[in-house]
This record gives sequence, structure tokens and C-alpha cells, in this order.
Amino acid sequence: MNAKGKTLGVSRKLGGSRALGAFCAIAAFAGFMSSAPAAETNPIAAVVNGSTIRLSEVKEAQDLLPSQLQGAPFDKVYGMLLDSLINSRLAAEQAEKMGLAKTKEYTDRMARIGNQVLERMVLSRYIGGQLSEDKLKKRYDTLVEDAKGRFRIHARHILVKGEDEAKKIIAELKAGGDFAALAKAHSIGPKAKDGGDLGWVTPGSMIPSLEKVTMSLPVGSVSYPAVRTRLGWNIIKVVERRSRKIPPFVIMRGKIAALLSAELGQAYIVKLRKAATIVKKPLNVR
Repeated sequence: MNAKGKTLGVSRKLGGSRALGAFCAIAAFAGFMSSAPAAETNPIAAVVNGSTIRLSEVKEAQDLLPSQLQGAPFDKVYGMLLDSLINSRLAAEQAEKMGLAKTKEYTDRMARIGNQVLERMVLSRYIGGQLSEDKLKKRYDTLVEDAKGRFRIHARHILVKGEDEAKKIIAELKAGGDFAALAKAHSIGPKAKDGGDLGWVTPGSMIPSLEKVTMSLPVGSVSYPAVRTRLGWNIIKVVERRSRKIPPFVIMRGKIAALLSAELGQAYIVKLRKAATIVKKPLNVR
């Protein structure tokens, strides 16, 4: 991918033709506001017309990527990010020469960007102060406890209009008939062509009267007699039952941290809104 293509890849996060300037401004503003790491641990990544770009700036730029790329290995996106920063630095230098940094448009945009950076900074500090290993483990324990007693069932289904037809099919099943073959031959259900295979179903995903019977059936058994619903007469076979299992904490830790961070951030903003005086006006009303 050429430099132009790489720049566009990063720019999409910020939107359209204005993304290049916004990316540059955010990166520069964030770098100014934060305390830069010592040079020994923050080597130079590039020099553009005598101006340095350090490794920390490249790492910060990864936070501006689409969410699916933010977790990508740094070495895989390093070249793309560095090229984008170089392009932004060159464009910014040209803008300075043109006097754009002295325009009202620039100061207005920088004010908006500054608010966004400050928002991220205050949320980061608040969440960092609230999020602890103990809280992560407690949330994990809650997930494990909630998973107890929960399960899902792999089931097959035959649906027919009349009770007599259902009784005939049940008789064939008791005589050793193949459930999938009978479903293909007789069922009017949506999964008939698949041998009545419903896949994996969980509590709450079926018609209540049918679910009650399905969830109580042992593995390998069939619902005798057929269950009547508004759609007709239903025959269910439970193929397999699995308990819900939560992966180990070391695997779930990142997801739990992201979940708690989102909850903490949202709660913090709600708290700020409650303490603020806010007057919102209808659209087009001054």
C-alpha cells in the first residue's frame, strides 16, 4: 500500500477530507498536553524537515484507528501509522506557511479538538483510578456465578397441522424411525429441509409451552405426546445439552476491563450532567 492509501486508512476514523488536519491536530495537541517519556525510552521514529516524530506519537496514533485495528500488533501497523504522521507533519508545515494557523477556522477547530482530548484525558484518569484488579476479579466471579445452571440445547423439530398426523409420526419414531428423515418428509416447519435441525437454542428463545417441554427433555429423548401451539403440533428431539462455560480469567480479563471501563465512563458523564446546568433548545430555534 502506498503512503496515500495508508493515510486514508487512518483518516477514516476521523471522517472525510478533513481527517488529515484533524489527525495532525489531535496528535499534536495530545502530545503537548501529556508529559513526554524520557528520550532514552522514547526514540526518534522519523525526522521530517528537521522536526522529530518520536515512538510515543506513533503509539498514541494507534488509539485513533478503527476499533478493530486498535488491538492489532503494534509492529503490523507501525509503518502505516508512521507514514500517516509524516504526511500530517508535512501538510501541517505547508498550512503554517500559508498562514492557516492564524485563521478563525483553525482556532475554532482546535477548540473542539481540545475539548475532545481533555474529555479523553479526564475519563482516562477517572477510570484508571477506579479500575482495580480486585474489581475485575469480582466481575469475573459474578459472570461465573450467573453462568451456573444456564445451558443450551441442540434440538430437532417436526411441525404438522393435525394431531393424528403427529401421532402417526410418533409411532414411527417409537418403532425406530429416523427423526431427520421424518422431518424432511412430513414437517411444515422452517427447518424441514434440514431434517428439523434447530441448532442450539437457549431459554427464552422458543414459544413458552414448547420451551418448557424442550428444556425438560433428557438428551436423546423425544417429546411424547406432541406439543400443541398456535402453529400446529410439535415434536421435539433433544440431540445434545451443554452448560454455559466462562473462559478462564486470564482470557476474559481484557473484555471485562473494557466492559467496566465503559460502565465507569458512562456513570461519570451522567454524574457530570446531573451537577451541570444544561439548557437544550429545539432544532432551528435561537
